[in-house]
Amino acid sequence: MADVSGAEPNREDFFRPQNWREAIADPSKLPDALRRHFEQENADAERALAPVADLAAEIFADLVQWDAARRTVDHATTTNWIWRRVTGGGADFPSFEQVPVAGGAAETVLDVGALATEFDCPSVHSAMPSPDERFLAHTVDERGNERFVVRVKDLETGRCRRIGDDVSTGAVVWSAGSTHLFHVARDSHGRAATLVAAPIDGSEPLVLLSAPDPTRRIEIRRSADASHLIAHLGDYGSAEVFIVDLAGAPFRPRPLLPARAEVLWDVEISGGEVFVRHDAVEPNGFTISRFALGAPFDPNATLVAPSPGAVLIAMAVRARHLLWVEVARMRQRLGILDRSRGTRSLFDLPSPYTTVTLHENGRHDTDRFALELSSLARPRRGFVLDAGRGELAPIDPEPNPPPPYVTETIDVVAPDGASIPVSLVWHPERLAAGPAPCLLAGYGAYGRAQWPDFDGTRRALLERGIVFAIAHVRGGSETGREWYRRGKGLHKEATFTDYLAVADHLIASGRTAPDRLVGFGRSAGGILMGVMVNRHSDRFCAILAEVPFVDVARTMSDTGLALTPPEWAEWGDPRTDAEARRVIEGYSPVDNPPEGEPTAVLCMCGLSDPRVTFWEPARWIAGLRERRRGDAPILLMSTPRGGHLGAVPRSERLREIATSHAFVIGRATGVI
Repeated sequence: MADVSGAEPNREDFFRPQNWREAIADPSKLPDALRRHFEQENADAERALAPVADLAAEIFADLVQWDAARRTVDHATTTNWIWRRVTGGGADFPSFEQVPVAGGAAETVLDVGALATEFDCPSVHSAMPSPDERFLAHTVDERGNERFVVRVKDLETGRCRRIGDDVSTGAVVWSAGSTHLFHVARDSHGRAATLVAAPIDGSEPLVLLSAPDPTRRIEIRRSADASHLIAHLGDYGSAEVFIVDLAGAPFRPRPLLPARAEVLWDVEISGGEVFVRHDAVEPNGFTISRFALGAPFDPNATLVAPSPGAVLIAMAVRARHLLWVEVARMRQRLGILDRSRGTRSLFDLPSPYTTVTLHENGRHDTDRFALELSSLARPRRGFVLDAGRGELAPIDPEPNPPPPYVTETIDVVAPDGASIPVSLVWHPERLAAGPAPCLLAGYGAYGRAQWPDFDGTRRALLERGIVFAIAHVRGGSETGREWYRRGKGLHKEATFTDYLAVADHLIASGRTAPDRLVGFGRSAGGILMGVMVNRHSDRFCAILAEVPFVDVARTMSDTGLALTPPEWAEWGDPRTDAEARRVIEGYSPVDNPPEGEPTAVLCMCGLSDPRVTFWEPARWIAGLRERRRGDAPILLMSTPRGGHLGAVPRSERLREIATSHAFVIGRATGVI
């Protein structure tokens, strides 16, 4: 394995070079010794995984075959055109196409792969047509480093040019007159700090709103009726909301809602009315309120409340209807309100679908809502809900034959008596007798729910007899806001005890066994995986950790990192809060190495990842190796052509997935 013996004991100077900002933006700028270290780690991992190399190649071939071209459901719609994003189909990079509303052939308007002549390994965050259909705004970064430049393509001449010198967060909104582009510029630390209106004629941009301190960041989007820009200024705990009239200069931001501790505002504007999905009244869930633009907001004036026992998780607004999504026991359903009549309807999802994905497609004066339905066992399928007729109808054909997978939702009792939902899926004809090999996923942070959605790459596991399970642990919001609050900050231990309770239940019930169970987490789910390695390696034959956040104490004390100040609301500030420091230092994986023998680990990271920086997984893996006395592989694999979402070229990302799947199967079946 790679030698780091020449580094100081905590390896901070070696793994985090002085030019780390430059190195994240462009990994070719890594110091030679550190670059060689990552290259050696990759070579060592390939040797350790040699027994499953043929399996990885077989899985990769399957993934390529299954990766059919996919067009989004109306990425955007203007007067004459429907705009779509196209991915897969053997292409390494996506493209964007326009289709006449009246019908006709699709035309490619932006080929991201062709941008490789200007950008090293480009990815596009947003591609938005101007209201006059003359221009296509798009934001491009390199290698997934999330340092986006804003560009405009003239669709008449085919010429592209950069708008301004700022590095952007990626989201863009057009002014109504197609004269200005709104985006959020990053500061020198990479924080989402300034809302600007950039004229597309190249003149000086207008600064509209600035974050007053590093704990707050700005996020933007366009309202449903395209009348306003909606800006959130805040952190993970709360945010104030501003609006900007898109009709024309001077584009002055106006306060709409004040920040309120531990309250989230989800805002839409339509036809002079403001709709707010919020948890100011119901602490465990959300309600929807409505008020006239310019009038005072009363959160107690409830327009929509979820059904008893359900949680309201999303909404979308059209000119005549309001749609919402609610969930109970991991099954979602749709609700519709006729805005003028006040009548309501509820729609259960057709079996076997459990999960809804809404699409904001730019159409406002319509009764039709575009959405996709899926489950752990069924791929996403396009549907249209016609709110005027009260009909939910598919627009994509049913898979033929339908996938053979079986799903189940169970509840596991936590040590404190809480009920933890668990979603499972498997192929009934591929399971061997006795405890099955199982991949158990967990996350539990930021209130982000892990809904039972379909992932086409997961088929490679199901077809080879692996059971896939999701432990919906506290820190997420699958059962409501309290589920989130009881797994964040000073209550973070509940995330870990929930996940362990699920693992123990799956073992005790005979569904799997310690020598067949693999844990999986990515990003903030890496904390969970690190805790399992450190405290409970005996329950798992392996841990798969992708871009794992594992150096919590040090990262949350480092104000030079872009994400640190805004995330104190999630984890606590160990610099100023002694109790937060005690809790974080008690679980931070890098600071709590295992006392016993660690289980096998495959850790995967991106060298251009600005969220979980490359030195975190490098330090974690080096520390685990110091504790290892046996021969279980502890592996680190990195890509210089990817960031937080993995390798940017699609084929390279599929190879990463094939490698990780082969590792899971190899460990769960005793091959490696």
